[in-house]
Amino acid sequence: MEKRLRIFMIIFAVSLLVFVISYYGYYMYIGFMWVLNDRMLMLLVSDGLFILFLPLAIVLLLRLRSAWWLTMILFTQLFVAKIIAIFANLFLVFSGTIAEPLQWSGYVLELIFIFVYLLIIIVFAMPSIRDFFTITLTPKQWVWRVFAGAMLLYILHFLITMGTVYFVNPQAP
Repeated sequence: MEKRLRIFMIIFAVSLLVFVISYYGYYMYIGFMWVLNDRMLMLLVSDGLFILFLPLAIVLLLRLRSAWWLTMILFTQLFVAKIIAIFANLFLVFSGTIAEPLQWSGYVLELIFIFVYLLIIIVFAMPSIRDFFTITLTPKQWVWRVFAGAMLLYILHFLITMGTVYFVNPQAP
């Protein structure tokens, strides 16, 4: 079982590395070829949490205990942020604040992301994975710590994004 978990962690870590290198490599290529404009900068900042996949992949490969905590906090934050974004967008559409029509295909994609994030959280919450990383806390103990870390990360990311919006467009309220 230990060997299978080790192989799973290696595959997961390599997948994260491939994703982050491909994702940011693609946007850097576009930025260098067609100029890194304000919209591109905002996209990189708003998706900036994905850059944390790089240290996450490294600590997963090294099988450090912090890998479990970082995985749980990061994917809990991504999960919560996606749910908040969906509800905020639905509120804006139904209140008439934005004039874009409701596109269900976009929401289906968002629900797929939510499912993937939740699946990763559930897998890493399993006792065998926690034992693999020597996490001895009970679920009552670690759930609150993970959620608090995720909310702290969410607030920090939100403040950085708002600061970037102000930097890019100082006339914005």
